[in-house]
Amino acid sequence: MTVCVATICGGSNTIIGMADRMLTAGDIEFTPLLSKIRSMTRSIGVMVAGDIGLALEILADVNRTVLQRVHAEPQNWWLVRDVAELWRQAHIKRQLRDAETAILAPLGLTSESFIARQRELAPSVTERLTAALRGFELNGIEVIFCGIDPEGAHLYQADGANVVSRDTTGIASIGSGSYHARSELRVSGHTPDTPFALALYHTYVAKKRAEVAPGVGTDTDTFLAWGLGGTSNIRPDLIAAIDKAFQKSVKQAKAVASKIEIEVQSKVAQMLTPPVQPEQEARAGLDGSVVPLAVPDPAHEGDVPVVKPNPGR
Repeated sequence: MTVCVATICGGSNTIIGMADRMLTAGDIEFTPLLSKIRSMTRSIGVMVAGDIGLALEILADVNRTVLQRVHAEPQNWWLVRDVAELWRQAHIKRQLRDAETAILAPLGLTSESFIARQRELAPSVTERLTAALRGFELNGIEVIFCGIDPEGAHLYQADGANVVSRDTTGIASIGSGSYHARSELRVSGHTPDTPFALALYHTYVAKKRAEVAPGVGTDTDTFLAWGLGGTSNIRPDLIAAIDKAFQKSVKQAKAVASKIEIEVQSKVAQMLTPPVQPEQEARAGLDGSVVPLAVPDPAHEGDVPVVKPNPGR
């Protein structure tokens, strides 16, 4: 339960990231001093949602590989997509390991021994174990890799081992509040060409709108990347100014909505007021049938309509 949202802006040369800090354990929600935004390099950040503990364990494997090359080749900047690919591989490796522990280990088997001994096992057992291994999934984890590399600003979003680029829209969001954040950014018309100031406001509003979702906290951590080797938090005074503008917009929107609601209620009440109905009237014909009253012809105003009775047979 969380929300993490990241945007590309400023002509595809800047990344803005924001996340809440609330964690959910069962039916308990709490806000620890633990940010869901981490730095992978001086130019690439990562944001996590879902099973945070498991995500950090997998990211530790990714980070070891990243740091080894950074130390060995400091001038060889990591591409964001390559870091995202490391995550995909690490996630698959962890899923296979946990599947082996949960399904094969209780039978005294490993992945290698299961493959080697399939002919010794009954076909039904082999099929059952194979289906269980294929269907095994880790606890839900979503990740955003965001940052600047020699090719520009990039966003990659991962749902488990499934990794996709979000460069075209310039919007990535994960967690229980992701739908609200993404919808707000789309309504605002955000694109990678949106100027930084507007993108900062839109991204903040998206995070605030997401707070209506279950388990999303009001505290906000931030991330900013503006070039190779240029990452930091967003200045608190900028966030304070953006929040002030947001609160003002909320107040004004409520006032306008209240006025419109009053006008709508009044208008609808008028439209639904029933008109005065004429009394029902009918006449009997010679044969006892009911003959409706003739309707006056507006073209002969003043004429008295004549109703002819039905002739009997």
